[in-house]
Amino acid sequence: MLECMKGRRGTNMSITVLEPLLSVEEAAAILGISPWTLRKFLAANRIASVHVGRRLLIEPQAVRDFIERGKVANSVPETIAT
Repeated sequence: MLECMKGRRGTNMSITVLEPLLSVEEAAAILGISPWTLRKFLAANRIASVHVGRRLLIEPQAVRDFIERGKVANSVPETIAT
């Protein structure tokens, strides 16, 4: 997201408004999995994460991307001709 603001001298400045990062517990709750399982996924680089100091955080977009990659196309079962 971008927002436009007036700078000190009347010039337009664009700033990016970021979504808050998620803790492992928050992201796991969103995905419906345990924090332990999510940590395994993070260790296997299946979900991107960010280290902020000693904390391990996940961008909301990384959770959305993980969900998109996991989607399976719906298949229509073939009917048996009689």
